[in-house]
Amino acid sequence: MTMANSAGWTDELTTIYLATGLSQKEAPEGFASEAEEAAMAVVRLGLGVAIAEVVASDRADAKTVAGLLLAERRSDSRQQP
Repeated sequence: MTMANSAGWTDELTTIYLATGLSQKEAPEGFASEAEEAAMAVVRLGLGVAIAEVVASDRADAKTVAGLLLAERRSDSRQQP
């Protein structure tokens, strides 16, 4: 999905992808986290939990909301006969 970040104000677009079949890998030898990467952590959440946390938050950004809603819709469509 490609969405306009601020329709009518800027032509900036954000494309949201749903990546599947991923696996976690170790960082390559010699890789060093820098700047904001140094404080990042991988947190695994189920889709329902992630959506609940966004709904309960007052700081959710539009890209995250759109991505989670699209993932939920895709998940729902796969479960229907």
